[in-house]
Amino acid sequence: MTRAKKPDLKRGKTNPTSRARRKRVLMLGLGLILAVLCLDALGAFDLLEYKSLDARFRFRGPRPLQVPAVIVAIDDSSLNGWLDASGQNQYMPDRWTWPRDFYARAVRNLSAAGARLIAFDVSYSESSKRNPGQDADFGAAAKEAGDVFFIERVDPRNLDGNHSLKVETLIPPLDAAKAGVGFVNVAPSGDGFLRSFEPLIRDSSGVPDPDMPNADLVILRQLLGIKGKPSYDSSENVVHLGDRVIPLQQQSVDINYIGPAGTVPTVPFHDVYFSTMDMGFFKDKVVYIGSTSEILKDKWLTPFSNTSGGTQDFPGVEARVNFLDTLWSQQYLHHLPLWFEPLSVLLLGLLTILLTLRLAAVGGLMVTLLISVAWSLGVLMAFESGHWVLPWVGPLVAVIFPFAGLAIYRGVGEEKDSRRTRQMFSKYVSKQIVDEILRNPDTVKLGGELKETTVLFSDVRGFTALSERLSAPEVVEILNEYLTAMVDIVIANDGTVDKYVGDAIMAVWGSPLADPQHRRKALRTAVQMMEALAGLQARWAVQGRPPLDIGIGLNTGFVVAGNMGHPHFKMDYTVIGDSVNLAARMETANRELGTKILITQSVYQGCEDLVEVVHHPSIKVKGKDLPIEVIEVVGWKGQGRATWAGPLS
Repeated sequence: MTRAKKPDLKRGKTNPTSRARRKRVLMLGLGLILAVLCLDALGAFDLLEYKSLDARFRFRGPRPLQVPAVIVAIDDSSLNGWLDASGQNQYMPDRWTWPRDFYARAVRNLSAAGARLIAFDVSYSESSKRNPGQDADFGAAAKEAGDVFFIERVDPRNLDGNHSLKVETLIPPLDAAKAGVGFVNVAPSGDGFLRSFEPLIRDSSGVPDPDMPNADLVILRQLLGIKGKPSYDSSENVVHLGDRVIPLQQQSVDINYIGPAGTVPTVPFHDVYFSTMDMGFFKDKVVYIGSTSEILKDKWLTPFSNTSGGTQDFPGVEARVNFLDTLWSQQYLHHLPLWFEPLSVLLLGLLTILLTLRLAAVGGLMVTLLISVAWSLGVLMAFESGHWVLPWVGPLVAVIFPFAGLAIYRGVGEEKDSRRTRQMFSKYVSKQIVDEILRNPDTVKLGGELKETTVLFSDVRGFTALSERLSAPEVVEILNEYLTAMVDIVIANDGTVDKYVGDAIMAVWGSPLADPQHRRKALRTAVQMMEALAGLQARWAVQGRPPLDIGIGLNTGFVVAGNMGHPHFKMDYTVIGDSVNLAARMETANRELGTKILITQSVYQGCEDLVEVVHHPSIKVKGKDLPIEVIEVVGWKGQGRATWAGPLS
């Protein structure tokens, strides 16, 4: 016995429908990436990018302060009173606003303690209203100390379209006594956070001006012993200070914060004023004097701020120390060229689409998460190890947005496919097979595939005589009763009702779902159909109706299965091929041989234990050069010849 031979047919490697769908998905994905690029260019992700930078600082955590700096804080305890070692309330000699001899005394105490440099974060652009003579004492103390630095402020103005700068200069006694003076202009970023300072204040035309250096750049120059003033190189967008090169980001330097508020060593002003601490602590230190008090409101939001309450908690004077430390340590935040972000958006978006294009939803989600996590870890590691600020939000959106959009698109498409598939196959097969097709849609290729199947044809005999004896409604009633009974048996045995041809039935096993038991199920169906017909004939005889008789033919072989027909009018899932034709020839041969069920050898092999058969001489059939061996099925195995098979011919 030989199994059905598989024809040598060339089949396309790719389903045209699948190709077209993948092309649509790819074009949609590219459109979504383009949308992300446009949104990124318009600044839609800027706020989130700021927040992602904050997350990087918190992920990195505090780092060591490298510049030898401390803060003498004009804090709430110095303003409102404090408890001394014995638990007694203590107060400054005068209430706020303090007389300027307080600062003179603090300068003398710090100078005597060996402070390397004293920097005030307080603006003195107006003479004292309480006692102008104290300004001279303050100036004298600064002159005696020798290394006292002050700040001036610049007020940008725009009158009738004319840009100008108003400089708040130091009062004369301090101007004469200063070791240096610089500018402090605080300009929060778009989200209100203090993220950078300008090392050179921009002039009225918006160009960094070497004659208006930042106060902390002046302090850095003093610490490094550099005599020359800084310069600005517009071609490289850098500031030169001696042999140091300070890179700018949009004419500013991002502050590489060392940690949250309080990370810089801080002592209250009253301890310095009264020398109630170990003043040796200040030896060789850069001492900043400024406000940390809630009352004076010189506080800002920074990457380390606790933003859950929305409160500004970072003192401006401590932000200045962080900026000086960034300049001193040269641990600048490095930004990549402008083209890097759109390139990373494009490449990551394309990578996600290409890797998920052929994957199911869960697999695509896992790949998307993997790419997102990998990029996020790369961003965090680059920041922690090399102070590189890589774009985070835009590339992540380029990964997630196209995947989500395509998942929704494909989900809607798959839902339509499911409805279409259910509508298509529910007419032919059982609900269980339809559900299996929907669970595993890849098992059915609607565009066409080669499959081994068993095909059954059944046809009514004597239909002409029947139609002559009965009215048209009675003919339809009998046929519907007959077809219903036969189709129920096909469905119960996992068969596919391929089509009706008048009163003939064509059924298939092994398509649309492969079934290793397709021969046995088809044979079982044929015998059960004859048994059911016998029951119908008995009922019709009682009703006085003429009997119907049928012939059944089966063949096993390879067929081409798929959707066939006009795409806009009628299209059905069916099977075609020489094996189908041979099954039809077997059904027709029943008339010549006086049999009920005829099968080919390809059906019978492996089913010898299922049915009783009679082997007939080979017959010549249309379309075949060689005679075909035919086998008559006459009943179940071991039960002899069934009544419905008729007498042995």
